Amino acid sequence: MVEWTLKEYLRAHDLSVYSLVKATDGALSNTGLYNLSRGTKQVKLETLDLILTALRDLTGKDVAIGDVLRYTPPVKASGFAGEG
Repeated sequence: MVEWTLKEYLRAHDLSVYSLVKATDGALSNTGLYNLSRGTKQVKLETLDLILTALRDLTGKDVAIGDVLRYTPPVKASGFAGEG
């Protein structure tokens, strides 16, 4: 499963969604970024690029995809039914 960690990233860097919107020069909306920070599942790569670029501008640090997204592999069953 892939999930957003944008909310945690913003909190850790003492940033707000509003500051992120301003840093994109209005290319992204408050509503759109609030939805992403709450875990929206779909996003265009262009939007992800805007977010990473704006966060880099705001923090002065390199920001990678893994800073705002987390991948958790699915849990697989340990065996087949009837084994044993």
